[in-house]
Amino acid sequence: MSYYKLIATKAYELSTYINKALSLICQLLFLLILIIVIVGVFYRYVLRSPLGWTTEVSRYLLVWGGLLAISIVLYEKNHIAINFILNSLPEKLRLVLNIVFRVLIAYFFYILIYYGIQMSERALTQSIPTLNISVFWVFVAIPVTSFISLVQLILTSLSDIPGNNNIYNDDF
Repeated sequence: MSYYKLIATKAYELSTYINKALSLICQLLFLLILIIVIVGVFYRYVLRSPLGWTTEVSRYLLVWGGLLAISIVLYEKNHIAINFILNSLPEKLRLVLNIVFRVLIAYFFYILIYYGIQMSERALTQSIPTLNISVFWVFVAIPVTSFISLVQLILTSLSDIPGNNNIYNDDF
């Protein structure tokens, strides 16, 4: 087995593990959101005694779940793309454009990580009154999930090393 094939295989295995873990976390988050909303509706309309925290918690869990799902979409390559234009281009130009797109996406994640850390640090002193927790725990979702997505992007990109027989599908 060539060195490049070994790297691509290990990257694929790690990427698959990350994807399975994130899929499970997202499923649990969305199940938790469902339970919280049902409890909130029950208390509001049946018991006529609304709980003040259900809307806030479900909203923040939705933020975390949605941002974590970005990494899953990168793994599955189900993000928005204009494949019909790319597929009509010559193979070498398509490869160059795929690399350029991935670099631009990686730079975008870098920007989200950099400014997300700054924003999260500023939020340390702010709190959510209904939950009595710091806003930091909401804002830190941006750099954390962007970092995970950047790692996933790098791992999936390693499969495009020439000679690895394209472990992933080549649509990007």
